[in-house]
Amino acid sequence: HGLLGAVGSRQAMAPLAHAPPSQRSRLAARAFLACAAGFAVVNLSTTFSDSAFVGGPKQPATERGSLVSLNSLATRTAGIKRRRAYYQLNLQEVTIDATGQNSTAMWAWDLALKKAYKPFDPTQALGEEKVVTFTRKPFGILRYAPGQSNLGCKIETVGRPFFKTDPMAAAYAAGVRDGMVIKAIGDMDVTNLPFQTILDMLGAEFLETKWRRQVMPVKLPVDITFAEPK
Repeated sequence: HGLLGAVGSRQAMAPLAHAPPSQRSRLAARAFLACAAGFAVVNLSTTFSDSAFVGGPKQPATERGSLVSLNSLATRTAGIKRRRAYYQLNLQEVTIDATGQNSTAMWAWDLALKKAYKPFDPTQALGEEKVVTFTRKPFGILRYAPGQSNLGCKIETVGRPFFKTDPMAAAYAAGVRDGMVIKAIGDMDVTNLPFQTILDMLGAEFLETKWRRQVMPVKLPVDITFAEPK
């Protein structure tokens, strides 16, 4: 390493002896930068040959174990098992306790209805209404719930904002609250439509049946009318 620095210094300083006085300062600065760069390269090569990270302990990387968690066979195997278990839910037929509806275990998992949930009456009178114009997704509605006989759609959980302009809280910012019923999508009254049809119209994340849609999602922008149950 010392020999390399010495050779670099002599090569860089050679032009100084024959340069005009006005250029010597610039040549000296360039020579200094060339020498500094040479020493930096030598130091970096030494560091990376002895350690896996700059500033880390100087020992071979093989003695420190795997540098990336996914290099671990056990980690990769566990991840594959989790994914397979989740997708296997799509092959299991279950009955949703709250509604008596048959569905896949994955759909029931994503719907996340509580066992104590009591479906609302979709024919009940509704109170104060709020019309919200959505121009983009996500709407910020986290959970939906069906009414009796699997008709109608109620808002179970609205996303709360973690910061201003949080896209996952668009509905909340517009005044939508938990427990409201979706009364209309555009000009269509949906209070007595099948729950899954309403989700397909909304293009509800995770819950729309993309492989067997009953209807296509509405185009944006769209006006959605929410109403408070009486």
